Amino acid sequence: MLLSKKKRPFITGILTIAILCSYMNSVGQTTVENNITIDNGLINNEVTAIHQDAYGFIWFGTRGGLNKYNGYDFNTLRSTPSSINNLSNQAVEVIAEYKNTLWIGNKIGGLNSYDILSDSITHYNSSGVIKIQEIKSLLVNKSGELFIGALHGLYILKNGKFTIVDKTLTINALSEDTKGNIWVGTNFGLYKYDPVNKKLISIYLGDKRFEITSIVADSQAQNLYIGTWANGLVQYNIEGNSFKKYFGDGVID
Repeated sequence: MLLSKKKRPFITGILTIAILCSYMNSVGQTTVENNITIDNGLINNEVTAIHQDAYGFIWFGTRGGLNKYNGYDFNTLRSTPSSINNLSNQAVEVIAEYKNTLWIGNKIGGLNSYDILSDSITHYNSSGVIKIQEIKSLLVNKSGELFIGALHGLYILKNGKFTIVDKTLTINALSEDTKGNIWVGTNFGLYKYDPVNKKLISIYLGDKRFEITSIVADSQAQNLYIGTWANGLVQYNIEGNSFKKYFGDGVID
């Protein structure tokens, strides 16, 4: 059932409150915290992914399954032997959305899709040459292609068919800018996806390669903001093909 107009602002407000609380804490103000745990209906206390869908519902991916939250109550999608409509594995790593479908990447069970309107789950357990395990990132681009970042490589799912882009890198982060460019953060630096040749192009960010954990493209498609493992924040200017590095001590490289 879709949220009523009365409920939608409440759901949207959850994220707003979280941001405000974070800001107030940063300026030294007293904050009010409300912890949601298994005592409130959360299926597992280890939350690995959070996504708000187009209808305002919030989805919590956990090590014990997937929770749907309407602001008041939880519903659970998890792997249960008694049901044929379940996830291939209960350890959810990442969630993406496209046209009333949630794409769910699992740590062990591969890829699942969940149709929000029909309440049905489909498994995409790749086999043979293409075997995708431990999914770490998902992105649906403007053309409806699903990019799947995994422990061992990058894959694309389109019209039910998998394509291998890379099988050597660990893909931690995926981002699409306003011009439709796909940026790929790996355990060995930044790459750009070449849609013509269906391969990755390495982007120079200095002589030292480092692991990327997150990427955000700004609304003007001029800069990428890149989070790294132990190497600070990198600002990459797309048009100028230049970069700056920011470290915790304020030093800019």
